[in-house]
Amino acid sequence: MGDEIELPSDDFIHNTKRKQKKPVEKRPDDSPEIDVDERYKVCGGKKPVALIFNNNNFKHMNQRTGSIRDVDNLNVLLEGLGFEIKKFHDLTASDMKKALLEASKREYAGTNYFFCALCSHGDDGVIFGTDGDPTNYGRDPHQDNASWLQLRDIFDMFYGENCKSLVGKPKMFVIQACRGKELQSAELEVDSDVAVNVADVGVKPTIPSEADFVVAYSTSEGNAAIRHRVDGSWYIQDFVRVFNSYGTQTEFQQLLTVVNRLVSDRTFSRAGVNDGEEKGTKQMPCFLSKFTKLLYLAQ
Repeated sequence: MGDEIELPSDDFIHNTKRKQKKPVEKRPDDSPEIDVDERYKVCGGKKPVALIFNNNNFKHMNQRTGSIRDVDNLNVLLEGLGFEIKKFHDLTASDMKKALLEASKREYAGTNYFFCALCSHGDDGVIFGTDGDPTNYGRDPHQDNASWLQLRDIFDMFYGENCKSLVGKPKMFVIQACRGKELQSAELEVDSDVAVNVADVGVKPTIPSEADFVVAYSTSEGNAAIRHRVDGSWYIQDFVRVFNSYGTQTEFQQLLTVVNRLVSDRTFSRAGVNDGEEKGTKQMPCFLSKFTKLLYLAQ
């Protein structure tokens, strides 16, 4: 774990045998005026690129029923926001890696930002391909030729040194999967029976070390994410609803906060126990940002 940088004292500098230049601490008064409204460039240029990965059918895990609705909803949203969309369905881990590597090598000159949605089963810091086997993952999460991808490796493909044409441009990732198997709960009163929600299986948060990334997670660390078998996942439903209405009018991270609130207001429960009172299932999304400016998507 890194320590803070400590500036040496004047006595230390005076007494040291080596000739050293006294470090100069830059004072706030020396800094340029702070622009709290500095924005990423979004006007003009080519269509931005959006990738949607959705794994629905698996060899060793349950089908992600309702996930096709997520793809349809995202497709309509992103098309309306002017993206060039490329969709990937039911890929093995190796095929996902190949597609992501190809995307990272693409030339993005003339585009202003990049979007990628990853929707699948997952586990501790990984996302599974359709060949994903959680039993093998439990034995050795870091084995070669695995049926899963480490999230940190996915982000690394789009770091500056690996994807130079996206340097300085906002890169948005949405991870639709659980981040554990726990179900968040709240005491509530229920009015009706809602029995068509299921949970995906998790991914652990990972934040890129490079600037201009934002990673939006459908749920908080250690908890499950809820997916409706007909309407799709809670998170994607509210993400699409918010960005359809305000995507070009309001700052991107502010909209993610609104999505967080809407999802957190939802509750999944089965009515009819303890006179209508029971412990219901909740979900709390979050996002990790290394944006250095404000992002308003182009109209």
